[in-house]
Amino acid sequence: MSLGVGVKLPWRFESPGEFLADAQAYEAAGADSLWVSDGMFRPAQGGRAKPGLDPWTQLAAVAAVTSRVRIGTSVAVVLQWPPAILAQTLTTLEHLSRGRLLVGVGAGWERVQLAAGGVPFEARGQRLDEYIEVVRRIWRGEETPFEGRFYSLPALHVVPGVRPGGPPILVGAFSEPGFRRAARLGDGFIHGGGTPAQVREVFDHVLGLREAEGDFDLWVQVSPPAGRSEWKETLEAYGAAGATGVIVGHAPNLLDILRNPDQEDDRSDLQMATG
Repeated sequence: MSLGVGVKLPWRFESPGEFLADAQAYEAAGADSLWVSDGMFRPAQGGRAKPGLDPWTQLAAVAAVTSRVRIGTSVAVVLQWPPAILAQTLTTLEHLSRGRLLVGVGAGWERVQLAAGGVPFEARGQRLDEYIEVVRRIWRGEETPFEGRFYSLPALHVVPGVRPGGPPILVGAFSEPGFRRAARLGDGFIHGGGTPAQVREVFDHVLGLREAEGDFDLWVQVSPPAGRSEWKETLEAYGAAGATGVIVGHAPNLLDILRNPDQEDDRSDLQMATG
């Protein structure tokens, strides 16, 4: 099986036109999937990163201007949204994208992200476990009431999704509780990044924790390459580590590398074409 190449689009941009043009260009260049991050809220003082935009609205825009690439989050702190609301937001995205959505989820590491939505930071992992259960109940079309530790649902009737059971949920994690969550509840796992040896160790561990049968995707986030040779080495190394796909951050040279993997630049292509 060939290694999927996903591109993480910028979560901040000056021009919507450029953002959407990038999405179209990466699709034309052969990218397997396009991803966005979730970072809407950051601390007013001392934050390590700048805030971004709403990921689901970004993905809706990407879905409207593309036709083949899968679209996803790597990853979204879904606890910020009520589960029933998010379930149908994602069902809407599934319809808009014709079933191309990948839902990357994580428990979150920054308190302000959950505090902004009135969600306690404590027990967020257990809350996420139940959250996934609630969302999947809705996607399966279950119409009986639900009463859990963190969430309750009345009997609901909703518009069905594109795929039975909803889009795949990929769990991102850096620690043992998250690894167990991915193995138990996920349709796949997203590794936040590391050396190929480190990634392989975690992949093997997560797979060893799984009890369910069936497909299970293994994604890893990687840094943008400096050039073509480095990119080829990256793909070979993480493919050998067991990855289903890599998610590489947007960079000025990335589009040319994907479009012309065997040429130094577009000028070389032109010289070859013109003799």
